[in-house]
Amino acid sequence: IAAQDGGEVTPYIKHRLKAGAVVTLSAPQGEFRLPQQCPEQLLLISAGSGITPAMAMLRTLADEQHNGEIALLHYARRAADALYADQLQALQARLPGLRVINIYTQAASNTGPSGHFQPAHLKMLPGAGSLKKQMPGGLDEAALRRQEAIIQSMTRDERRRPGLIKASRKKRIAAGSGTSVQDVNKLLKQFDQMNTMMKRVGKMSKKGQLPPGDLPGLPPGLLDR
Repeated sequence: IAAQDGGEVTPYIKHRLKAGAVVTLSAPQGEFRLPQQCPEQLLLISAGSGITPAMAMLRTLADEQHNGEIALLHYARRAADALYADQLQALQARLPGLRVINIYTQAASNTGPSGHFQPAHLKMLPGAGSLKKQMPGGLDEAALRRQEAIIQSMTRDERRRPGLIKASRKKRIAAGSGTSVQDVNKLLKQFDQMNTMMKRVGKMSKKGQLPPGDLPGLPPGLLDR
């Protein structure tokens, strides 16, 4: 196994995992499926073989003769590694609103957009201008870059268990990310608020207690998507 630079799994397997160790794998968590009422504008983001469920969704939309706008933002190492190229071309004939944007993580920068996901890539999407206006506070790329730097400065345990991050850790993370402790606190607060809201929505959904319309604090129409 080759250790991927900047990765978390392959370096651990390569350098720290010992022969005879027991590795437990769990089932995937969360949901990745089309909503019952599909919106007029749909964005799918995939990488590598992760395009497989996105392809199933696109085939379903084609069978249902969906006439809305669909953007597929797909990441692969090189053009030769992009999966389902022929099938995507056939689907574009059945889905006039489908636009496929391939970005290659190991391609030369002078051949077009390259690298892993970054906010600038969203500007290539159809209707990116209106999307930016609809987002609370707009699409603040500087803020997104600060948040990414903060997350990258956290240890693996800190990412999984933000409750571990106390004063001394906040100072270390801020110094490592070139941000301030206030920036770290703000990101942690946003995570805590979102986590609390999603737990609340999940409990209400299980009990059939979701009210009509939108919940306070959630973007309008989120529950209808």
